[in-house]
Amino acid sequence: MNASAIHRYGLLGHPLTHSASPAFFNERFKAQNKPHRYALLDLPTLAQFATWLTQQKHLAGFNVTTPYKRAIIAHLTELSPLAKRIGAVNTVLRTPTGWKGYNTDYDAFLQSMSLLPKHCTEHPALVLGTGGAARAVMAALADLQISCTAVSRQPKSKVISYDHLLKNPLHIQQYHLIVQATPVGMAPAIHQAPQLPYAQLNAQHICYDLIYNPKQTTFLRKADKQGCLTLNGEAMFKAQAEATWRIWGC
Repeated sequence: MNASAIHRYGLLGHPLTHSASPAFFNERFKAQNKPHRYALLDLPTLAQFATWLTQQKHLAGFNVTTPYKRAIIAHLTELSPLAKRIGAVNTVLRTPTGWKGYNTDYDAFLQSMSLLPKHCTEHPALVLGTGGAARAVMAALADLQISCTAVSRQPKSKVISYDHLLKNPLHIQQYHLIVQATPVGMAPAIHQAPQLPYAQLNAQHICYDLIYNPKQTTFLRKADKQGCLTLNGEAMFKAQAEATWRIWGC
């Protein structure tokens, strides 16, 4: 990459008002005296993405967030082995032959697990969601040899429903780690929370929300009231952003 050239980067998704990515990357560019820019690339739909992408002559790379981490794959020319395995992409690099997708959520989540007590690795985990972030979390948990169950509004094989948990509230007690991997509760909809039997949570539970804005989601606040150990997504956000920086070679 020509160090003197101005390159554009950004975050693709919808909505994006919650994102701290522009501040992170633009402050880093400024600190290193680089002329690059990072912007929000808010697209309500991917229907016109291919045409839009051909017009982005100075776009050198972009991050991907909800709801496009899986759908973006169809528009890329290459995937890293990890992104291909997970089936989700959150970082894209322009290459001489097209666009290559990577997944930095996986390693970032693994790093963040060091912030949690060891006993959370000795019991099954519950993962809320089945989207791109949830897929990275489940792959990481599998590699840590932690059995996990996914929860979705649309249950299928090996996925249970929120209704199931509400109708069988004691079921949630077998899971010591609960990872909230959906956009529910993210700014600006900060009063929303996954529908769970919160009264059955207690001090044995560790509730981890991948959302970092707000710092304490309604999910974490409800868990905190039950005596749970809680963690937000700030550490994971910073770790995946650092990994993105390395991929882009900035």
